Amino acid sequence: MESRTTIGALTKGTTLQNGKYTIEGVLGQGATGITYLASMHQKLSGNLSAFEEKVHVAIKEFYFKDECQRESTTLNVMIANINNEAKVAQFKNSFIKEAKRIAGLSHPNIVHVLGIFEENATVYYVMQYIRGGSVKEKIDREGPIAPEKVVKYGMQIASALNYMHSKKMCHYDMKPGNIMLSSDDNAQLIDFGIAKNYDSNGQETSTTPPGLTKGFAPLEQYSSVTEFSPLIDVYSLGATIYAMLTGKTPPEPMKWIEKGFPERPENIPSSLWNIVKMSMSTIAANRPTMQGMYEMLSQVNIVTNHDADADKTIYAEDLYNKQDIPHPELLVETYENPKEVSQKDNVTEGTNIRDNKLKKIWFYIALMLVGIITGALVFWLLTASKSFSTPSGEEVSTDTLSTIYNIDGQAIMTFTGELINGQPSGRGTLTYLKDKIKDRYEGNFVDGLRQDSVAALFYKNGDVYRGAFEKDHFSIGRYYVNSNGEIFQGKFKNDTPWNGVWYDSKNNVISRVEDGQEK
Repeated sequence: MESRTTIGALTKGTTLQNGKYTIEGVLGQGATGITYLASMHQKLSGNLSAFEEKVHVAIKEFYFKDECQRESTTLNVMIANINNEAKVAQFKNSFIKEAKRIAGLSHPNIVHVLGIFEENATVYYVMQYIRGGSVKEKIDREGPIAPEKVVKYGMQIASALNYMHSKKMCHYDMKPGNIMLSSDDNAQLIDFGIAKNYDSNGQETSTTPPGLTKGFAPLEQYSSVTEFSPLIDVYSLGATIYAMLTGKTPPEPMKWIEKGFPERPENIPSSLWNIVKMSMSTIAANRPTMQGMYEMLSQVNIVTNHDADADKTIYAEDLYNKQDIPHPELLVETYENPKEVSQKDNVTEGTNIRDNKLKKIWFYIALMLVGIITGALVFWLLTASKSFSTPSGEEVSTDTLSTIYNIDGQAIMTFTGELINGQPSGRGTLTYLKDKIKDRYEGNFVDGLRQDSVAALFYKNGDVYRGAFEKDHFSIGRYYVNSNGEIFQGKFKNDTPWNGVWYDSKNNVISRVEDGQEK
């Protein structure tokens, strides 16, 4: 609940809509509005009885702080200077228009607008009340947020913003204070900059901002913004992720341009930090789209490992450089003569443990040998008839290895799987026979075409593609270049990188690809 002095706010106990809503306090105030916590009573009834339940909602009131004041007896919002009447009316109309547009949005990570009404010579809209507090409050209370939580919240808000952008709407005031956390720990986007991005002529702008928050606004937002600019939201979401990861407000763009972008803290995976750096580029064209940002966040792989001593987070990219170090006792091999050991008067506990381990190992080895022999016998019995019935007397391979020929009768491929009408079908391994060192595909086929959500193509030069195939072509995945260790991750079109990111061998971002163009 807002603890600062709120200018012109309705007092606790004030009712709206003929007693339907009761004001319980102030949640916050911006330049053009006051948000209240309010309650209403909802009647629930069944075939046996009925009762009323108290429900909390958030109500936002249009109140232009610099231009308006409240009449104490009627509670009407009055314009202090009659000369500014037209200006306030423009903002008020924009408030209504935007509220209605947001009421038409339907996304699980966007707060729901329930209704709009006029009263006290101003406008109100009623929203879902989210109890968990804001991300800003969580940072203030607990400090930096764990990277796996940041990825979760970041993906949810990127999804919400991408949905807004598809409706030709921008938020323009993305920051930790505008993300609420629900009771089930999901992120909800609030405060859509209503009436914050319009000038006195009703045109979209962020020149003076109400709405511009230092550290979260890109350079272009410090000047006039006269057209649809979703990349502003990309920057602000990147800055919000920065704040969640570090617990600090990001430096304003002018400052880090001079001193360089802050170094990555050790506890943050480089893949996640690279997303922050890309999205906070001072050149708007170098930022990813919101959809691209969502996809990159979804590919950040964080594995949580709980050990006996402490909770520890391990990042997948670090596993390649991490070696499990065995207990020092296991690093020393002790060779002892069994007879000498048996003659010892005092056998140590450690020796007994090692003896027990050896006995267990030999026991498991014996079981494995029995299993192998039994399996081989069963296999021989199942295949013996086929093996001896071939005209040549040669054994038939247990794998169905088929050869595929071209129209000239030349063998061009082999396939370890089923062929239907001469074409691969289902899962198997396809080997291309063109060269001595062969390319190999491991995955599924549909109607003779490579079609799979997870497959792999190994090239003779050492390059590897892992990911989805769609109608015989790369779809979404990772392409590894053997000659220099570089990796492209993202979407492909006609087997060519189309939308995604190039990384070097150390997982640093090299460049971004948009619509097939490297930038």
